Amino acid sequence: VEAALEYDSRDSKITPSSGLNAKLYCRVADKSVASSFSMRRYGAMAKGYLPLGDEGQFVTALRGMVEYLDEDDIPFYELSSIGGGTTLRGFGEGRFYDRHRIVCNAEERIRLWRFAVGEISLDIETALFVDAAQVFPSFRDLRYQDFKVVVGGGLRLVVRSQIVAKVDMGYGSECTAIYAGLHYPF
Repeated sequence: VEAALEYDSRDSKITPSSGLNAKLYCRVADKSVASSFSMRRYGAMAKGYLPLGDEGQFVTALRGMVEYLDEDDIPFYELSSIGGGTTLRGFGEGRFYDRHRIVCNAEERIRLWRFAVGEISLDIETALFVDAAQVFPSFRDLRYQDFKVVVGGGLRLVVRSQIVAKVDMGYGSECTAIYAGLHYPF
């Protein structure tokens, strides 16, 4: 079960170029309601989009997220994780696991070309990004030097308000990872 409080002023949920999306949430699983374990996950997330330049040629996209798990006996698959195409793009999906997590992403989306195909607007974008994240067992174990940092770039084909086709390449301390998908990372 999830309860959430959300604010959303983005101009588009699929291809946002301006606005803010913020969410506070609590997810609960309980043995008394047909679950094999009990846990509470609390989280806060904010995503902001700031258009700059001529007709939003540049969009600065920022995201911050904090998650807290409030039980000791949590199955491995329910632990907080980082790594992958939406959190830490220079590492494999779910590369790091622990009870709590902090994720920060910054991305500069740059429109290189805009084409009109009938009434459809088609953009070709590039993106430069920095991802920083950490999972940790308790808040007293949170250390600046333990953050994993990834830098990278990507190429996107965007049909405004419809779909995004992307390829991102991130460089982390262990390896380079490439992610392709049909959405923005955040």
